[in-house]
Amino acid sequence: MNVLHPVVENMIQEKSFELMSNSSIISILDSDGCIQFANENFQKISGFANHEFLHRPHPMIDGSNHASFIWHDIRIKTSAGAAWRSKVKNKNIAGAHYWVDISLMPVFDEEKNVIAYLDISHDVTHELETEERLQESKEALRASELHYQFLYDNTPVMYFVLSAQAIVKTVNKYGAFHLGYSIHELEGQPINKLVVSSHQKEATEQINKCFENFHEVHSWQIQKCKKDGSTIWVEETAWTEHSPEGELLIILVSQDITEKKTINDAIHTENRLFRNGPMVAFKWRNEEGWPIKFVSPNVRTILGIEARELIQATKKYSEYIHPNDLAIVIEAKNTSALQKLRYEIDLEYRLLTTNGEWTWVRDHTIITRNQDGAVQSMQGYIYDCTDRKQAQEETQLLTTRLVSLIEAMPEAIFFKDGQGRWLITNEVAKRLFKLHTIDWYNKTDRELAILHPELADAHQLCEVNDERAWVDKKLSVLEERIMDEEGVLQEFEVRKMPIFNSNGSRKAMVIIGANVTVRNQHEAELKRTKRMLERSMKLAKIGAWEVDFEKGLIFWSSLVRELADVSESYKPELEKILNFYQEGESRDAVQKAVSDCQLTGVGFELEAETISAKGKKHWVRLMVEPEIVNGKCVKLYGYIQDLTEHIELNKKNQQLEVKFSRLVQKSADAIILQNADAEILYSTPAVEKILGYKPEEIFGKRSYSFYHPDDIESIAPKLEKILANPGEAFPIVTDRLRHKNGHYVHVEGTVTNLLEDENVRAAVANIRDVSERVELHKKNQQLEIKFQHLIEKISDAIILQAADGTILYSSSAIFSILGYQPHELVGKNSQFLFHPEDLMQAIVRREQIFHVSGGTFPIVVERMRHKEGHYVFVEGTATNLLHNENVRAIISNFRNITERKLLDEQILMKNQKLEKIAWIFSHQVRGPVATILGLAEIFNQADRTDPINNEILAKILIPIHHLDEIISNVVGLTNEFDLKPWNPPPDFYYKSKINKHTTTE
Repeated sequence: MNVLHPVVENMIQEKSFELMSNSSIISILDSDGCIQFANENFQKISGFANHEFLHRPHPMIDGSNHASFIWHDIRIKTSAGAAWRSKVKNKNIAGAHYWVDISLMPVFDEEKNVIAYLDISHDVTHELETEERLQESKEALRASELHYQFLYDNTPVMYFVLSAQAIVKTVNKYGAFHLGYSIHELEGQPINKLVVSSHQKEATEQINKCFENFHEVHSWQIQKCKKDGSTIWVEETAWTEHSPEGELLIILVSQDITEKKTINDAIHTENRLFRNGPMVAFKWRNEEGWPIKFVSPNVRTILGIEARELIQATKKYSEYIHPNDLAIVIEAKNTSALQKLRYEIDLEYRLLTTNGEWTWVRDHTIITRNQDGAVQSMQGYIYDCTDRKQAQEETQLLTTRLVSLIEAMPEAIFFKDGQGRWLITNEVAKRLFKLHTIDWYNKTDRELAILHPELADAHQLCEVNDERAWVDKKLSVLEERIMDEEGVLQEFEVRKMPIFNSNGSRKAMVIIGANVTVRNQHEAELKRTKRMLERSMKLAKIGAWEVDFEKGLIFWSSLVRELADVSESYKPELEKILNFYQEGESRDAVQKAVSDCQLTGVGFELEAETISAKGKKHWVRLMVEPEIVNGKCVKLYGYIQDLTEHIELNKKNQQLEVKFSRLVQKSADAIILQNADAEILYSTPAVEKILGYKPEEIFGKRSYSFYHPDDIESIAPKLEKILANPGEAFPIVTDRLRHKNGHYVHVEGTVTNLLEDENVRAAVANIRDVSERVELHKKNQQLEIKFQHLIEKISDAIILQAADGTILYSSSAIFSILGYQPHELVGKNSQFLFHPEDLMQAIVRREQIFHVSGGTFPIVVERMRHKEGHYVFVEGTATNLLHNENVRAIISNFRNITERKLLDEQILMKNQKLEKIAWIFSHQVRGPVATILGLAEIFNQADRTDPINNEILAKILIPIHHLDEIISNVVGLTNEFDLKPWNPPPDFYYKSKINKHTTTE
């Protein structure tokens, strides 16, 4: 039977507790952390029935690895009455984890002892899981950066980044190692330090040429010195680039050509080196397929085609790449273009030569960006690495291939020897089989099952399936279900490949386990990307077409057919193509451009108006490139882009420009243009409303002449900063400018340096008159000071609290009420001030206030703890101003009513004594008086000499004495009432209840 403390039982029965229970996960713990009560929301999220968790530790205490630390922290923070709050990870009955934001508040008894803890929680699983996925994305990005750094450091080319003074800023690891230096030894050294003295002049001249022809690639051959004194011949390629920070840099790539250098190479000119060197320089457009913008003449040594033909051909660079390598190249270049931190790509792939063969090349691409991070161009070089690639492929051993690949693969990979001992595993496999905590190397599955009994079944299955693969002597593919480290069942496609020695004995077993779920996700993502690319072409409204003059064939893409309003079955005819262009200027321009293109072999680009088969008109941009064979144009390739919306938009922009010009002229803000010498070049008419001058009256004057003399010294450095930061806007904060009539007005606005903008060539100042607002601000400051003085002088205490009850501010009156200095309360939770019996009422009131913005609620006679330990009675109001941007708090105003409360109790006690006196007179005095009156009447009528009269007189004396005793008691009670004021018992402050008081008869 679950017996609750009376205080806890009363708290559960209150209406406010029921309201909170509807929207929150609530439980009540005893002082040892065991659950005494939990609502339905607690049962739903945990999955446990009521009888399964009662009298058992709370999940955060029972299931956490840090339970003792958590419980110790709870006891410390709640001992002073503050709430303990944290985000806690729990596990439900199914083993799944969930997160809750828990607020744990202590419940005190009358002696201020903690008898229970009230747990109010909210489910935050979704929010924290979102944060975890974000962290995983960041870790993946970091892994990509490390992969790039590895490629950069280990590329077999010496790669230098030089400053404008030819000083080495960075060098890759291979470059430094190849020359016998460390990276630290080369950084900060002149590049000519590495060049033999006889070639230093030539090297300097080549570097200077890079500055004369920005972005142009230069190549030369020189001798360099190694640290040990030996020399090597290198072929160097260099060009200039801007770093992301705008610094001018020289990119220098050195290839060791010592072995290939012959005696005749020493007399070759730079032009010959450029044409016949191994490195082919490229520059690509940042467009789909990377159209070739420039290529060095020596491209014929790799592809067998002249540079001019390669540039003029409509065939894009991506079409020369081997289909199996294209996806890798697209991903590398697109990813680098999207990731602003990456500006270099280094990879190997195969290119198609003119004789139909594939040759391996090494591609080093540099991505150039502008200041906004947008890609400006892609340029770099390639060189033939077929011989080296083939040699690597022929000599690389199976073990080396596995070690270099497994960590980069998302699958779980295992390598076992012929006896089934585990030799190599990747990180995925280690996590799957929990290998991080055991010595797994060179162990069999049977030995690992002993080390990990919980995975014994999985290891036994591995052993059985391995043996089947050995017996079958071929690749075995099967599916297995394995529980991952999070307790989630995952499905793997497992491939087991046995490898045998030449004598037929068992050599090794390669096992690859692929998570099918991840693969399906990748396939879905690939399909989504493809759809996105197709939609992008459609959104850009670009169509393609091709005309084959020899075969008389014409190809139109779907968008071209849409523009022409024809069906997919329509076959365009060469003689009727021009009919789709508007008769007159557009048709004549297209006809002439096509004729000139066929004669000269030079492509063209123009805008023309088309008319569809149904009479619809469109403006289009036509881009055409010819294919020339033996001096004859045999084909035309082209793109057509629908510009109708663009042209309409330009018209609207022109209209908006006119409207903007009129708006500037009518605006209340003045716009002033000035040159670098602060000479005024232009101002809008609004300047007359602000300063009283007409625009022509201030033309040619310097803006300094209008500033207040006291502001000149502070204005000068601001103008220098503006001139030093082109394009940046700086605020004008209540500067004073001289009006034409002599007084000064306050203005504010912004100044933007557009001196380098060819459309402006001026510093643009936007100003408005804020004199009235400045004066109003001064008055507000004065009122605020008065208000602050008023708050500090009133006897009522004012406390500002955050939504969770944390005290943000307290007026000085708090000292006279509770004995605390204001700074002693700031930062503490207000709950520790409340009497334990009033705490629940205060929590409910705070919840009600929190949900009613601007609402005011009464504080009705509550007890608050004085610094000296006793409690005082207070009353007042609490108002929710959390949404008021000037307050952002709950304001409580309260006053000390203890004295009044005690006086009320004293009056109540006196009233009770008066009622007792009235009862005495009503019941005890009236009886004896009646008896005396009756006996006196008998005595008056009797014979005085009769002896019986003495008996009657004796009977009269008895009630008289009784009455005298009653009167003495009444007098004594009255004296006590008048002379001894009531004093409360010592424990009155702890045991009395609001509006309820019982006295002992």
